[in-house]
Parts: sequence; structure tokens; C-alpha cells
Amino acid sequence: MKELTGEQKELLRNAILLQLNAATPLGCKKLFLQNGVKVAGFQMLTEDQFEAELRYLFSHGMQETQKREINRANPVYQITQKGVEWLDEQNLI
Repeated sequence: MKELTGEQKELLRNAILLQLNAATPLGCKKLFLQNGVKVAGFQMLTEDQFEAELRYLFSHGMQETQKREINRANPVYQITQKGVEWLDEQNLI
């Protein structure tokens, strides 16, 4: 996929946060998130682009990663209170 526009990045971030919010309190594995953003219209998203948006959300305190003892190589992603507040401010929840 070509470079994402600012608007596309915002839509993608919102799609990730909405999935994480729906998965509360258990969280989501990466594969489920990737499949969800494909359903949201990002079928051609590269792994690097997806990872960049997860890092953005993490760096802004909107999502966190939990590495579970049973499989530390396959983390679970969860929304934070700040992520929930963002969705609420945007009238998405």
C-alpha cells in the first residue's frame, strides 16, 4: 500500500481502538486486529504500516501491550483509559 494520508492514519487508529474497546477486558491478539482493519477497508495495509500505527497508539498512551506467560511472543493488545476517552471525545462510543 502506498503511504497513508493523515486522514487514513486517523481512520486506521480509530479502527484499532474500536476493536480494542470491543475486546475489553480481554484484549486482542495482533492477527485479530489485522483482520479487523482489513474489514474496515485497509486490505492493502503493510505489516510495517500496521506496526507503525500500533507504536503511535502506544506512544500516546492509548493502547498497551500485555505479554502473557503462556506465550510471550504473541502479546495481547489492550485499550487504555486514554484510548477510551479519545473514542468518547470523537463520539465513536
